[in-house]
Amino acid sequence: MFDLPYTSYNSLKELQYVSTLPTMISSKDNTIYTLNTLFEDTLGFNKINLFYYKDNEDNYLNTIYLNTRYKINYLVNYYKINRTIKAYNSRDYGGQIELFSTIYKNNNNEIKVNIKKEFDDENKDKNPISISLNHNFNRLFRYANDYDILSNIKLIYKKDRTDNIYGIKYDFTKHIGYEFYLNSDYTYLKSNSDLELKEQRGIKVITSQDNIIYDDTRVLMQGYDGDFYVKDMTNISLGISKPFYISQYFSKFPLSLRKEKLSIKYRQYNFETYKDFVIKEKEVSLNLDILFAHKFSIPIEIKYITNDYSKDNYKYLISVGLNY
Repeated sequence: MFDLPYTSYNSLKELQYVSTLPTMISSKDNTIYTLNTLFEDTLGFNKINLFYYKDNEDNYLNTIYLNTRYKINYLVNYYKINRTIKAYNSRDYGGQIELFSTIYKNNNNEIKVNIKKEFDDENKDKNPISISLNHNFNRLFRYANDYDILSNIKLIYKKDRTDNIYGIKYDFTKHIGYEFYLNSDYTYLKSNSDLELKEQRGIKVITSQDNIIYDDTRVLMQGYDGDFYVKDMTNISLGISKPFYISQYFSKFPLSLRKEKLSIKYRQYNFETYKDFVIKEKEVSLNLDILFAHKFSIPIEIKYITNDYSKDNYKYLISVGLNY
């Protein structure tokens, strides 16, 4: 018998360049530029993301390392930020360390537990720790690589200085026939914070997802005019979406159309602290998958959002990327 040569697999040495995605998101009041570069090893155990972000006021460079080789996976995130207007007691860097593990998994179900330590750039004293329990359920169509049902429920607890924040998030997507998908989301978050704005306490409502840190206790409200903090929030959304496959390819013209998706969504934000303060948001979005030079993907998203409390009552968001 012959002995086959043996070489141990070093996942870090096998890191390779995967893709780069530059993106521009434009609205009436702001333009955001991002650049996301991904490196990954052959077996997918290690990932490194280099993410650059710039808007009209701030810019930052974010480095994220993810390791999924062992039973306990971990993520390390560090970023340097340059703000035009610095908040009280802020710093020019931040990051997070996250441990997560799958504690149960079968064909359709997966249960994960996450522990996260954050270092917020907005306030030197804001270094919260959080824990979450996450259950995912998905069911595929038998003969197609697409979902019939997607369901996710997450229980959240966060300790921020002397404050306790807890909540629940539930996302549900169901195919209802003819490639129409029903989407619904529910979020409830509550804090015992005293809501001192200069100390960035409570639940933060953000108008853009900046990808610095994914925080389960942040709530996205893209139709509003600026970030703010609240003591509690309930967010309910209901929507419907449908992909279309109206394609048009050209042999000489550099742009071709591959796929489209139309989505309509309604969101409502309620606050226990302010009983009469209800924000309603409506959104219509169109996604286009464009092929450039028969090689590069150009994802385009156009959103029209109305918000009861926005100074303009509506907002256009246009996102254009180039995946190569």
